[in-house]
Amino acid sequence: MAAVEKRKPPAIALLGNHMMFSVIALFIVLNMGSGAVKIGFGVFFLILYLFGVYDYSNRDGIEHKKSYSTITPSFKYPIVYGLIGMSYLLVPCLAFLAAMGYPNAKIFTGLFFLATNAQFLFMDSFSIEYINWLPLTIFCLLIMAFSVLGYLSGIKGFRLAALLSKYLYVKKKPAKKTK
Repeated sequence: MAAVEKRKPPAIALLGNHMMFSVIALFIVLNMGSGAVKIGFGVFFLILYLFGVYDYSNRDGIEHKKSYSTITPSFKYPIVYGLIGMSYLLVPCLAFLAAMGYPNAKIFTGLFFLATNAQFLFMDSFSIEYINWLPLTIFCLLIMAFSVLGYLSGIKGFRLAALLSKYLYVKKKPAKKTK
């Protein structure tokens, strides 16, 4: 009997993950103004976001490798997941470029970028006046790399969370019996 896929489609699940981090970052990182604290929190949220992408791809790699899976492992899955993650970052930028001659549209696309990509604002990658493509390119490459790395480690059966739990949790020593 074949397993029934009960999870959401990848595009919807990645969108939910992306929007969750955007909302959290919008209320925390955006209110920090500028400086080292903003960059520190921004890097922290970016690391959480990237490990979310990694974990999603890792779980799919593990599921695709199981003997009862109807899906054959393939590199197209992490690449598609990475492209989906990158599209949530790049679509508002492309909308901004399309609205260059229209001041009101630029404001709308700027707010759209702010609402959907607040976790990337710590590098000042976007404003109403410009797009800084260097950090956006780095973020896109990181999203793709974490997606591919997570899927490959899932196919190999490696779980990062299982490895980290060995170091995060210490077994309790049995309590000494008192007389």
